[in-house]
Amino acid sequence: SDASVFFIKPSFSKQASSPTKQGEIMSMGIPLICNSGIGDTDLIVKEANSGVVCNSISDASYDESILLLTQTISIEKRNQIRQSANKYFSLKEGIASFNDLYNLLLVQE
Repeated sequence: SDASVFFIKPSFSKQASSPTKQGEIMSMGIPLICNSGIGDTDLIVKEANSGVVCNSISDASYDESILLLTQTISIEKRNQIRQSANKYFSLKEGIASFNDLYNLLLVQE
């Protein structure tokens, strides 16, 4: 796949969610186009430079997002996206972070 596109309808419950598909897509090194307002999805895309966040629902915005994405696809970019997926979605890192947090909370008791 050259790219992946997903849009999730923003709602109150989606403000605190994280789509599993984002981690799966990024771990394959595939750049993505998505919408904002779904948990930290847009923040991760911007920080990891792993795709384009489409901020409005319009044909012009879709066209602009596709153009931006196609101008940046390369082997180096795909490798960078894979590395970013490891940073944001690594089970090993997640366990270590939660362990650190739990230990911090236990010390404060």
